[in-house]
Amino acid sequence: MIIIAQIDANVLSPKIQGEKMGLSPFWIMLALILGGALFGFMGFILGVPVFSVIYQLIAEWTSKKLDKKNLPVKVDYYYNLKDKDILNTSDEENLKLKDIIFEESDEDDEEDK
Repeated sequence: MIIIAQIDANVLSPKIQGEKMGLSPFWIMLALILGGALFGFMGFILGVPVFSVIYQLIAEWTSKKLDKKNLPVKVDYYYNLKDKDILNTSDEENLKLKDIIFEESDEDDEEDK
């Protein structure tokens, strides 16, 4: 009986909640653990909805930043890139991406100094 309860609590519930809220079960479990650890019982109840809102706000912010730089928003585009594709390309989109990557790494180097 304990095994069934554990499977329900740790596997099935996060999967069902994740499908309803658009989050993966990993993020659901993380929200439950952090919410419960930080805020107790109320953290368990409010952890997933609050985390879902934060997740969506970050997704929208990232999307706006990419749109502003005329870069693709879809994640699939970035999964298919390889380092050598970015460095040795003549494709206009990849050149923009290359410039942004190296521009940001130069800024990070300057901040470290």
